[in-house]
Amino acid sequence: MMIMKKTVEKKTVDSQKVDLNINLCELQLIWEILFNKLSGATNKKITIGDLDMYWSVRAPECYDMMRKPNLVVGSLRDDIDELRKLLEDKDRPAAFINLDRFAAVLYAISQKLNPL
Repeated sequence: MMIMKKTVEKKTVDSQKVDLNINLCELQLIWEILFNKLSGATNKKITIGDLDMYWSVRAPECYDMMRKPNLVVGSLRDDIDELRKLLEDKDRPAAFINLDRFAAVLYAISQKLNPL
């Protein structure tokens, strides 16, 4: 049996060809398109109940292809609970960590509706 090792090459990208900036207007329009897709694909409620615990790789490790990252355990139950607190308490400040929580919920929804 032959064991093959994969190596990750660090590639440089011509910054003139790839624009990694996105403005808020674009982001909002993209979200509206995706939300409309989601609304048309399911009922008013999405069940992700059998999914809860998940692995995550935090920044900056998730962007470093030269090192093996540390995995962090997340919980969709906790994520949804924390996100709902934003709805329940209008004075509660939205923290940037809520973007991570929202992304985890969206990823779980994506996997439920279109599993890889």
